[in-house]
Amino acid sequence: MVVDEIHHGWPVAHLISSKPDSATLKYFFQCLKARLGENSVNCVITDDDPALINAMNEGFSADLPHILCIWHVLKNFKENLRSKASKDLYDTMLSEVRVIMNEDNEGLFLKLIDGFQKKYENDKNASHFIDYFRKYYLNRPHKWALCYRQFPHGGVNTTGHLESFHNRLKKTWLKRKVNKRLDDIITILFE
Repeated sequence: MVVDEIHHGWPVAHLISSKPDSATLKYFFQCLKARLGENSVNCVITDDDPALINAMNEGFSADLPHILCIWHVLKNFKENLRSKASKDLYDTMLSEVRVIMNEDNEGLFLKLIDGFQKKYENDKNASHFIDYFRKYYLNRPHKWALCYRQFPHGGVNTTGHLESFHNRLKKTWLKRKVNKRLDDIITILFE
């Protein structure tokens, strides 16, 4: 999916597979790279699936600029706050994480991150979330913090265009039925 100058998403390739394993994904990305010719990929946005990211880098024979979908990151933060922090801290911590995530100045971002950790690291009602945050996100803020997205990425920060297309495909054209005929799905995609 690519996004044009008026922020409409356009599918440029489709993978139809009953077995989307790493070998299949790698082959798909090799084919996509071959079709790109002299065009380059500015950025790829995904959820946090290491198998997909590794297959993409192997298929393109390069480490592509990659960022995480902020919707999925926020969803992970919410789920882990619910399970790793006390209920009475949930709203406050979620609000603080959102501010940190959306800060576009790197210096202020670093101060906010430091303050957030210091505020909660010794709080028994929040320390498990801080441990999670440090383990999975602190070592790679360039993937999820908006202050590090100062490169061409079309102003897109979520996988929403792709998910919207996929939803329309399933709901409008496939009528929420499991499609078992490859010729039908190919016809629909060409329309």
